[in-house]
Amino acid sequence: MFLGNVPCPIIYGAIVDSTCLFWEEDSCGRKGACRIYDSTRFRQWFHGITAFIMFLAFVIDVVVCFKADAIQFHEEVAAPDPEKEVNKNKEEQEVVTTPFSLESTEEQNNSKKPLMAEGNGSRNGESAC
Repeated sequence: MFLGNVPCPIIYGAIVDSTCLFWEEDSCGRKGACRIYDSTRFRQWFHGITAFIMFLAFVIDVVVCFKADAIQFHEEVAAPDPEKEVNKNKEEQEVVTTPFSLESTEEQNNSKKPLMAEGNGSRNGESAC
């Protein structure tokens, strides 16, 4: 940012000063404001420097475009292979336990022995009340 913003006023100020034909002087002999500019020379320098700076920026942009593929900000992680993901999902689906059915569950429930002794609902001969 420093190199992009600071030199421009200095460069263009030097161009303006270099095209001055008549400088005003104060009573002490110091140089003051410019009274007459060479407009042809000013135009040539102003547009010439502007064109050169724009061309330099274009060259830098072209170099960056060609070198951009080689720039790595972070380590690149390989993207997962979609075919491997599909095969993995198929393998997970193939590992299937015994199929579930309501009939087999009902049969298992009917075949279980009751926890309490048959009769009046007592344990070891004790009353339930």
